[in-house]
Amino acid sequence: MPSQFATLPAQNTPPMRKTLLVLLVVSLATACQHDLFSTHFRSGGGRPPKRPPSPELLPEGMAVWATAVSFHDTTDWRAGETGGAGLLLFKNGVRVDSLPAKDCLQPAQHRFREGYLWTNATDGTHTFIRRDGEPWLSYEGEETLSGFLIQNGRIHTLGQRPGGGFCYRIDGKAVYASARGLVLGSADDPDWEGGALTSDGGIVCYTVGLAQQSADTPVWEYRLMRGNDIWKVITPPADAQLFDVRVCGGVCYRLELRYDRYCLIGDEEVRVLQGRGEQGDLKLIPTDEGIAATGNSLLGPARMGWVEEADGRYQQYLYLGGGKLRLSFRGGVLTILLFTPEETLSGVRIGSQLISFPEGVYRLQYGRCALPCNGTLALALTATNGDRHCLWVAGTGQEVRFNGYFTGIYIE
Repeated sequence: MPSQFATLPAQNTPPMRKTLLVLLVVSLATACQHDLFSTHFRSGGGRPPKRPPSPELLPEGMAVWATAVSFHDTTDWRAGETGGAGLLLFKNGVRVDSLPAKDCLQPAQHRFREGYLWTNATDGTHTFIRRDGEPWLSYEGEETLSGFLIQNGRIHTLGQRPGGGFCYRIDGKAVYASARGLVLGSADDPDWEGGALTSDGGIVCYTVGLAQQSADTPVWEYRLMRGNDIWKVITPPADAQLFDVRVCGGVCYRLELRYDRYCLIGDEEVRVLQGRGEQGDLKLIPTDEGIAATGNSLLGPARMGWVEEADGRYQQYLYLGGGKLRLSFRGGVLTILLFTPEETLSGVRIGSQLISFPEGVYRLQYGRCALPCNGTLALALTATNGDRHCLWVAGTGQEVRFNGYFTGIYIE
């Protein structure tokens, strides 16, 4: 781990009120159900433990990169001001690049990939892609990128056009275009590197929805694409709701609500998920061995975050803090992020390690500001007040100061 990551000093972590936060882990991988642990969050200073978790360190030669939006020192960006806006790039907590890119400040308009800071923007007639601020690709037409993926040195993009229609391109050249259709997914999806684009066995896949004519209620038809080919046409039942579609191992998986049951469907095999009642944050996420569905059960003042893999293995976590949870399962380690009702970060659980954060001090401004990697966790934390932000990696943190907010964190 880079030596500049050190435990935050005590004077920078204000007191944390005593809050009852109980996590109950239930493993239902077999027919037996049992609690793996039951614990309280640490109260008091809210600092990382004196002996932080010691997961595997990052592979040799890898660095922690972070992107951020910055403003002029006198700009009150929390009040909506945007004076002096630009992009920053950090490597292991040190600023290495700065771009005056006021036209691509949204997280879906910039990302760090394969050693470069990529940005995309449109002037209404053309779309531009830049690498480290220099022109790289441009093409005619206004497109908002829903997917961006680099594969074998080629740039794959999926652009949504105003009013409907989309275009899938490789290195700026149109491969498949349609005057109709809405892309399913977003370029700033925190769980899928390509956003709305997924690479499966070297084949790039994506899904678009088309509204069909109906005398009674709107009917949506979904088309799963493999490059420029329509691979599958998905027409959910009239009373069903489709949340997500992804391809993994040559199988089309989709997450649906049908017949008042949440279902994970692999091709045409329907698995009824264990989650019941009102659910939120439903989506498909990648795992080491394939794919899983995840969501949050709404239980009054409590939340139940859960993950159910395609093979039926199920885990759930009860959070009495009144906020919500985000779960991921990579590197053989299940990671849970816990948020307060005000959407500030309350704590994280990495495997069996539970770590609290000072209440109300930090926010994950965007989903890409959290990255599970190699059995550890990297966070780009934006301060809720002031400019004392934090890059937190594997249990240790480094203060980073600038007037703005983080938009993503990457390990390469």
